[in-house]
Amino acid sequence: MLPWLPLPVALGIQAWFLWPGMPGPAPCLIAAALLLLPLAAHRFGRYRLFLAALMLASGAAGFLAAELRARSLAAPVLTGRWYGPVEGRVIHVDRSAGDRMRITLDELRPVARGNWPRKLRLTLQPGDAEAPPQPGQRVMLTAWLSPPEGPAEPGGFNFARHAWFDGLGAVGSARSPVLRLPDGEGGSATTVARLRMYLSAAIQARIPGEPGAFAAAMLTGDRSGMGAGAVADLRDSNLYHLVSISGVHMSLLAGFVYQALRFLFALWPALAMRLAAHKLAAAVALPVSVFYLVLSGGDVATLRAFIMVAVMLGAILADRRALSLHSVGLAALLILLLQPEGLTEPGFQMSFAATTALIAGLEALRRRGLPPVLAPVLLVVAGSALAGLASAPYAAAHFYRATPLGLLPNLLASPLMGFLVMPGGVLMALLAPFGLEAPARLMLGAGTWATLEVAAFAAGFEGMVQPVARPAAYGLPLLSLGGMILVLAGRRVRLAGFVILLLGASAFIRPDRPGLLISPDARLLGLMTPEGRALSHGRGAGFAARSWLAADGDSATPAQAAARPGFTGPPEDRRFTFGSLRGRYLRRLPEGDLCDGADLVILAFPAPAGEAGCRLIDTVEIAASGAMALSGDGQGGLLIRSARETPPKAWTQRPLRLP
Repeated sequence: MLPWLPLPVALGIQAWFLWPGMPGPAPCLIAAALLLLPLAAHRFGRYRLFLAALMLASGAAGFLAAELRARSLAAPVLTGRWYGPVEGRVIHVDRSAGDRMRITLDELRPVARGNWPRKLRLTLQPGDAEAPPQPGQRVMLTAWLSPPEGPAEPGGFNFARHAWFDGLGAVGSARSPVLRLPDGEGGSATTVARLRMYLSAAIQARIPGEPGAFAAAMLTGDRSGMGAGAVADLRDSNLYHLVSISGVHMSLLAGFVYQALRFLFALWPALAMRLAAHKLAAAVALPVSVFYLVLSGGDVATLRAFIMVAVMLGAILADRRALSLHSVGLAALLILLLQPEGLTEPGFQMSFAATTALIAGLEALRRRGLPPVLAPVLLVVAGSALAGLASAPYAAAHFYRATPLGLLPNLLASPLMGFLVMPGGVLMALLAPFGLEAPARLMLGAGTWATLEVAAFAAGFEGMVQPVARPAAYGLPLLSLGGMILVLAGRRVRLAGFVILLLGASAFIRPDRPGLLISPDARLLGLMTPEGRALSHGRGAGFAARSWLAADGDSATPAQAAARPGFTGPPEDRRFTFGSLRGRYLRRLPEGDLCDGADLVILAFPAPAGEAGCRLIDTVEIAASGAMALSGDGQGGLLIRSARETPPKAWTQRPLRLP
C-alpha cells in the first residue's frame, strides 16, 4: 500500500495547481473533512472500503499541503519595473545561465518609500565577478528590478511560480559596482553559507582550475566557480546531474562512510562480535548526511536525496531492507507533503522515476540470478541504463533535449565518482586539519579532472544532443501512471500499464505546437512556417525567442530564425500570413489606418481609442493575459490561449508597487 500512496497525494497537489485561482474556505474545509474518512471506514471493518477512504484522504492531504505551503510563503512581489538604490544582506552567491555572477539579498532596507520584497536576486556587473560579496555582507548598489516573469508561452516554464515558492519577490541586474557595507547580523543561514563558501575556496585553492571548481560544486553546492565551457560540456554529455547535489552524491557519501566504518570495525573482531557494526555504521552515516544536507543549502533536490538516504539508513537500524519500493514510497510521500511544489519540478520527477526503475529492475535481475564473475559489471551497466531510460522522457519534456548516447559517459563517470571523487572528498575533509590531505587531494583532483575530460570528449560527438519538441500535456502524467502500474501492480494488469505507457509516449511523436506566439512584453512574434518558426526580429525578448525555439525542437539561433521567410516589411511594420488571415505587427503608431487591409493586427503599444475594422491585440490585452498562443479554429477564426492563470494564483497577484 505504501508505494501507492504518493499517487493520490500527487493528484491532490495537481488538483490544487489546476484549481481556478486560489481555493476558498469551502474546498479546504471539504478536503479537511475527507481526512477523517479512513477513521470512519475503519469502524465498518471492510478492508476495500478502508483503502478507498485512505486514497481519498491522501488526495485531500496533498490538496491541503499545497494550499498551506503557498499561503505560508506569501510575501510581497514587485509589480512593474523599478530603478534605484538597493541595500540588503547577501545570503547566496551563484552564477546565472549567462555565466554572470548573481547574489540573493534579504533584510532589504527601503531606500525609497514603500514596502519591499523579502528577497531579491541580482546579476552583478562583470567587474564584481573576481571578488563577489560573501554571504552575510551588507551591500548597496544601483539596480534595475522587475517582477519574476511568467511563462514565455502558455504551458511553458513558469518562473513566477518557481520564484514564489523560492521566496523571490523581484529579480534584476546591477547598474553600478557593489558597495560593501559593515556586515549585518549573522544567523544560522549566513553562518552555513559562509562555511560553504570557505570550504569551496579552500578546495579551489588546493585544486586549481576547473577540476577544483567542479569538486567544490559537488562537495559544497557552490557552483559559482565553474566556467560556461565546463557547464556546457557536462550538459551535452548528460553528466550535469553530477553538479547538482542529489541522490548520487548523498548516496555515495553515506555509502562510503557506512562501508568504511564497517571495514574499520571488522579490523577488531572482538569489537565486531559484541556490537552490531552495521547499525553503528548507519548511526554515524546519518548525522554525516545531515551535515552534508545543511552545508549544501538544503534545496529541493538535496532534501529529496537526504530523505531517501535517511529512509535507507533508518531501515538498516530497524533491521529492514534498505533498498525497497516501500522506502521510495515513504520518501516521495514525505517530500510531497513537505514541499508540494516539487511535484512540478524536473528534479523530483526524474529522481523518483530513476530510483523506482533502478530498484525494481535490479530486484528482477537478482531474482533471475547473475553469474558471480560478471555480476558487478552487469549491475553497474543495468543500473545506469535503467536510471537513464526512466528519467529520459522527463528530461526531454522539461529541457527539450535528449542524449541517446548519454549512457556511455555515465558508465565512465560512475566509477570515478564512487572510487575517487567522494572518497577523496571525505578523506580530504578528515585529513586536512592535520596537514595530511595530499593523497586525498590527488584522488579528488584526479577524479574531477577525469570526469571533465569524459564530459568534454563525449560532448564533442556529433549527434550527442538531439533537440526534442515539447510533448503534449498528457504525456508525462500517462508515462508516470503507466510506469507505476508496471512496477507495482500484479501481472494481470501490467498489460494495461504498458498500454498507458505507449499512450504517454505518443505525446512526443506529434507535439502540438502553436502557429503564432506573442511574447509577454509584445516585443516579439514567432510564426510557424514549413522551414521552422520565423521570428519577427532577430533581437529583443531573447529569453522568449530561445524558449520558443527550444520547445519547437529547433536548434536554430534567434538570428537564424529571424532570417527565415515569414515576415516582410520594415522592423516597425511587419506583415505576415497566418492561415487564411492577413497579419500586421506594429511597433509604433502608423500615420494611416491601423488595419490597412489586415485581419489581425498586433500592437507593441496601447491601442488608440476608436473602432477598428480588424482584430486588435495590444499591450494592454497582453499585459492582462501574459504570453499568447494563437491557432486557427478550422473555420477561418482564431483560438487564443493566454499564459496567465485566471482567476489569479498567488504568484500572479502583484500587490507591491514601489514609488
